[in-house]
Amino acid sequence: MATKKTPSKIPESVRAGHDGESITWFADEFGLTRHSVRKKITDANVHPSGRQRGNPLYRVSDVAPYLVSSRGGG
Repeated sequence: MATKKTPSKIPESVRAGHDGESITWFADEFGLTRHSVRKKITDANVHPSGRQRGNPLYRVSDVAPYLVSSRGGG
């Protein structure tokens, strides 16, 4: 009997071809507050790649570098 493979942790937007992810998604994935994510996106002048129900969506590749570089550690 074949086992069902679980998908890797690829964002739903990439798998389904959506316009991007929400600020809440980024906050959850990167362990930040929505306020912090919104501020970093604004400070970096990243523009939404789309909208869903009136809320901005952003490409992971556009936003992630600004969230990772500010996490510290190492």
